[in-house]
Amino acid sequence: LSDMSKKIYNSDADNRLEMLDLFLKKLMQYKAEVIRINPFPDGNKRSTRGMVNYLLEKAGLPPVYVKVCEHEKYSEAIIDAIKDYDYNRLINFYKNKLCDSIKELVLDPFKEAIKKYKESKLDGKNTDRVFKKELKLIKPEE
Repeated sequence: LSDMSKKIYNSDADNRLEMLDLFLKKLMQYKAEVIRINPFPDGNKRSTRGMVNYLLEKAGLPPVYVKVCEHEKYSEAIIDAIKDYDYNRLINFYKNKLCDSIKELVLDPFKEAIKKYKESKLDGKNTDRVFKKELKLIKPEE
């Protein structure tokens, strides 16, 4: 899976979505298998969520966080995957959560930076300096 995540990160846009679908399918199968064999006395689901986020990061994707109000839906998807070997609900859950993460971690901060840029322009401030400062919050130094 780690090699696959590197390929997604380095692939062109045309192949990225197809590779992402295959990657998520394999990742959710692996996640369910680890939970199914229950290697730890406690924390198997939490550990696999961390592993999934690590591999998503390697693929150039944001982390996924399961909110308290989503635990029931998430648990039902996990049960389908573990007991029935049906990964569709889990895959779809993660696809939706990836969209949420992109919105919360990328789009919302970018919108806020644009808003601050426009406000500073109206105030007659040095807009380039303000905008660059806001963008640094969104895009880490390379």
